[in-house]
Amino acid sequence: MDSKVIEVAALGRPLHPGMLYDCRSDTFTPGTVPVTHSHLHPRYCTCYTLTPSPQVLYLLHSDTFTPGVSLWDEAAIKRDMSVKPQPRSSFHFTAFDSLSEKANLLDVSASLKASFLGGLVEVGGSASYLNDRASSMHQCRVTMQYKQTTEFKQLTMTQLGKVTYPQVFDQKTATHVVTAVLYGAEAFMVFDQMASDDKEKQDIKGNLDVMIKKIPLIDISGSGRLVMSDEEKTKVERFSCKFHGDFALRQNPSTYEEAVLVYKQLPKMLGEKGENAVPVRVWLYPLEKLDSKAAKLMREIEEKMVSEVEVVMEQLHEASMRANDLVSHCDAIKVTTIKDKLTEFQRKFKGYTLPLLHNLGKVLPAIRAGSVEEQKLVDILKTHHESPFNKSKMSKWLDGKESEIEVLRSCINTVPSVPIVSPGPQLDSILFSPKEDCVIMLSFTSLEYHEPYLSSLSEYPASESEPRKVRETSKAALPWYSDPKIFKRVRSVFKYAENLGKYFKEYKSIISYMSNTSSPGASVLVYQCGELVIPDLQDAVTLQVVSENINRVTLRVSPALRYRVEHRQAGCGEWTVTDTSANAAESLTVPKLRSSTEHQVRLTFTSAEGINVPGRGIQVRTKVPCVLKLTSASAVPIFVSPAGHVLLAAAQYGRGRIVVTSHEAYLEEREQLTASGRFIRNAISWLKPHPDDWVGVCGLGNLRDILCESGIKAKNVSSYDGTVGVFCRDAYTDSQADELLEFVRQGGGLLIGGQAWWWSYKNPGSDVQTSYPGNKLTGAAGIYFTDEYGEKGTFDV
Repeated sequence: MDSKVIEVAALGRPLHPGMLYDCRSDTFTPGTVPVTHSHLHPRYCTCYTLTPSPQVLYLLHSDTFTPGVSLWDEAAIKRDMSVKPQPRSSFHFTAFDSLSEKANLLDVSASLKASFLGGLVEVGGSASYLNDRASSMHQCRVTMQYKQTTEFKQLTMTQLGKVTYPQVFDQKTATHVVTAVLYGAEAFMVFDQMASDDKEKQDIKGNLDVMIKKIPLIDISGSGRLVMSDEEKTKVERFSCKFHGDFALRQNPSTYEEAVLVYKQLPKMLGEKGENAVPVRVWLYPLEKLDSKAAKLMREIEEKMVSEVEVVMEQLHEASMRANDLVSHCDAIKVTTIKDKLTEFQRKFKGYTLPLLHNLGKVLPAIRAGSVEEQKLVDILKTHHESPFNKSKMSKWLDGKESEIEVLRSCINTVPSVPIVSPGPQLDSILFSPKEDCVIMLSFTSLEYHEPYLSSLSEYPASESEPRKVRETSKAALPWYSDPKIFKRVRSVFKYAENLGKYFKEYKSIISYMSNTSSPGASVLVYQCGELVIPDLQDAVTLQVVSENINRVTLRVSPALRYRVEHRQAGCGEWTVTDTSANAAESLTVPKLRSSTEHQVRLTFTSAEGINVPGRGIQVRTKVPCVLKLTSASAVPIFVSPAGHVLLAAAQYGRGRIVVTSHEAYLEEREQLTASGRFIRNAISWLKPHPDDWVGVCGLGNLRDILCESGIKAKNVSSYDGTVGVFCRDAYTDSQADELLEFVRQGGGLLIGGQAWWWSYKNPGSDVQTSYPGNKLTGAAGIYFTDEYGEKGTFDV
């Protein structure tokens, strides 16, 4: 490549005129720098003269002595040095924390940045800012940079032509010599504050930006305190500060107030004559221009490749931050199972990144020296992109862990008063405590499952070998939080848990994590005196709806045991309680419910151990009748609600009779045959032409059984067949309408029930009175079903 002078950032390295520099590895060779040199900063190194020549340099960062190597002796360098004052100062602010932004602030070239990424350059002083990366995605930070220069030193052209030690060219340990240095100092103050969520993050960023930019403008009172308003003091009280600088401070600032005080002192800290300044930028002269035998920089790394390396490093850093955050989230909800997986990821992640950096550190100097092609770097990046540590695969897995943790947190937040207990000794101390007779535990049961991605990370260090395919792993099973069935159960368990509030106060209650494949997702466990007595409380008693009627519901209970029935209108009021016998039946009826209303029904059961806890409840809805319309003098209302709604009616038609109910459910309730409700029995008696006639039942659920139980001769029929004296059916079909009307006209009885509001909804625009199927039968007698809802309530008929 073309031989030209190269300008590089010193990055805290003690680079002085006359020192040798190897651009292939971005390393310097300590030279004959005098012990008394004012610009050899004590933070980096100390010189000891062992003999008149050569000198040796003691490097503090490696605790080693290095023989001095130089082209000229010390006297010649001092004699031909040009020194020019260059006093300047500036400051900048940034809210970005990327490596690219940091490199821009330090004016680091692409080539030097590549060496830093590959671990070739050990930075110090203000350049340690390059290593100060955020450790959390919740971190908000703003950085202030202060920069000051004092003087510019360079070797004269006369000196360059008079080489004292030409044997240096034969050693080929350097490619350039430092011919000029700009001295000064830089300081970076990094201000941080953690945010709990995205909204707070925006507020904090705004406060940081405003208050950091105010630093140069803040005054200091005579007592040494900052002149700030109470509001400003409140804004900065949670700010933390890290200092990276070339200034020797007695104590680094850690708060906003301390940082402002330090900032005010920085201009004076370099000394009146700049004696405390350090190298800031250096200019490198190619040795091959002095002697063709000298080592050469054969090629530079393309900026495009440097950018690709930088992108990879940023992606790895982001994954590291996300993993750190997720571990913290796990600690907050004490979920060790997920934390263990994240810790395993972090361990394997570190085992991958260290060899990757090592490989970069080896290949970069080789490319610059011309011993290998740039394709070697391309291959390393290709291997990375095909590895399980590429951005896509890491993000997908970390997204899954984040989702899992968020689902856990959202469930836990539904029962905020219940403490979380980690599995292990702490959990055992509660379950087996002699002080606790009963412990109710909400447990997540499906957190332990195979993670093929974690398995794929094993045995995958970054390698210099050719790119290889990722080992095929078994297909990942759907995790519990993504499985609709399991997640539905989890939601159900925690919905149920919300209703256990008063029992959580009565008994010791906790949340924990205990695997159980028989209760996937989550379960409620009950321990008594250290023994698991109910492994799944929610499913200990199940309720199934058998039938929903006008003002009652019938439920099936399994298993049959001692329980009490509790019900209320959905979401409001106290629970109405009905106790049952010790040998409760497998079915029960909840009576006297408000019609056309949502109701909650649950069982509070008593186990053999004497523990009373409510089981899982269900939501039921009582039936909604319609209003009947009477248009004939022969039609009479049997029942009119307090609101004036006709719900039951009867009429003469020819020699026969018709009884109409405003919902077929009225014809299916056994309670209507009890002493307090004889409606169906009386209706059948009134409809019969002869006492011994049979009753035919078409559909209508239990009506045939209800009639038979009361001594009425009844049979199920699929249609009217002429063999019965009374025919019972619903109003949802008009089949046999003419035949049935003739049957009634000749003296038969018709018992019919239904409602028309649903039919009207499904047939918009149709006239209910003329088109509804049931009205084609009952309308002849002057009774019509309407689309108006019947009154809600419980009425005696």
